[in-house]
Amino acid sequence: MVDNLFSVLEIMQAKQLLKFTLHIFILIGLLIIIDISWGLLCSSLLYKQNDGRFYKISYSLDKSNEEIIILGSSRAETNYNPAIFEKELGMSCWNAGRGGQGLLYCIALEEEILKRYSPKIILLNMDPNGLEGEIDYDMAAILRPFSRNHTSIYELLSKKNWSEKYKLLSNIYTYNSMMFYFIRPYFIKNKDGNTSDKGWKPRKGEITPPVISKNTNTTDTLISQELNPKKIILLNQLIENANRTHTKLIISIPPDYLPIQRETATMFYIKNLSINNPISVIDMTIDTSFVRKQKLFRDLNHMNDYGATIFSARLVQIIQQDTFKKLNSAF
Repeated sequence: MVDNLFSVLEIMQAKQLLKFTLHIFILIGLLIIIDISWGLLCSSLLYKQNDGRFYKISYSLDKSNEEIIILGSSRAETNYNPAIFEKELGMSCWNAGRGGQGLLYCIALEEEILKRYSPKIILLNMDPNGLEGEIDYDMAAILRPFSRNHTSIYELLSKKNWSEKYKLLSNIYTYNSMMFYFIRPYFIKNKDGNTSDKGWKPRKGEITPPVISKNTNTTDTLISQELNPKKIILLNQLIENANRTHTKLIISIPPDYLPIQRETATMFYIKNLSINNPISVIDMTIDTSFVRKQKLFRDLNHMNDYGATIFSARLVQIIQQDTFKKLNSAF
């Protein structure tokens, strides 16, 4: 009798375990179907963009063929007017800058672009403390949707931690929180810059007197930190990539509204790096033609459209002078 009871209990437990296991497999199957479906929808939207931030990234990675490519953060995106470079240098130009991004984003774009062709010039905007602080993998997450078709992006993003390469297998993770930016271009045009401006995102208006007065007594706009060895590796790789493909690399450090009172660790390192590398470094952080000129700036760190046009023209002038000197020194 007791043996029969135990047998019945064992059969019931086995059935419950089987039922539970079946439910788990069904749940996993549903999640896989949802993940695949979500990926197909998002991927379709991603590559149908003709405006917006994802269009800009997609164009930079897969379609850009300009002779000059501009890379960098929001200062790159707002301060460099491609039309000026095209007019004065007679070369096509595309501004691939993206707000909030750093070297991780820049080298990802550079490596994928260089797989297709070699621009004549890569102009890298470097913030005065760009080699300091941690690598912001979360900001670079905007590149996740492109990691499936671009190995460089996958490899760079995978370095975040041991689990990232597994997370990137999931479409839900890859496209997390991005649907808004997929849909927005269909309803709001040119929010991330007019496509006719070739990647440039001009800012209108001038820095306001309250902002100026609040910061007028600032004697040092930046606190220099220790260099991040991982960022130095990224920069050296970016330089090596350019040299290998015979692409001229110019590193530009633009001015802010307030002048920098002393060189940061980043600035010191880059200037010394240029001594033994075929790169040009243009430091305009204390250029009196720009600093404290209210009509040229939208805020403390970004020029307005007028300032960007003036700055781009001045930068072209310096590039032309540098090229002329090197041509003369060759004879």
